[in-house]
Amino acid sequence: MEKNLTDPECGYATITIQSEIHVNNDGEFTLLDLGIDARYLFLPASMPELAAYNPDIVMDGMIDANDLSKIAEYMLGNPNYIL
Repeated sequence: MEKNLTDPECGYATITIQSEIHVNNDGEFTLLDLGIDARYLFLPASMPELAAYNPDIVMDGMIDANDLSKIAEYMLGNPNYIL
């Protein structure tokens, strides 16, 4: 069944789409991001200081070696990062 909706019947939302999720939200992938993510492997994610980060780079609901590999891949592709 088709129905025309009036403005009051419609909801509104703003959606922000990011091309890449960054671990510490600084816009670049560096050894710091890799270190932060590695810390999630060994310490409980419920620690307050870890709440400010986005460690799930692969976005599969887990923090694991796949995230570390993806960060390393982004590091190698970062033109501002000197190896």
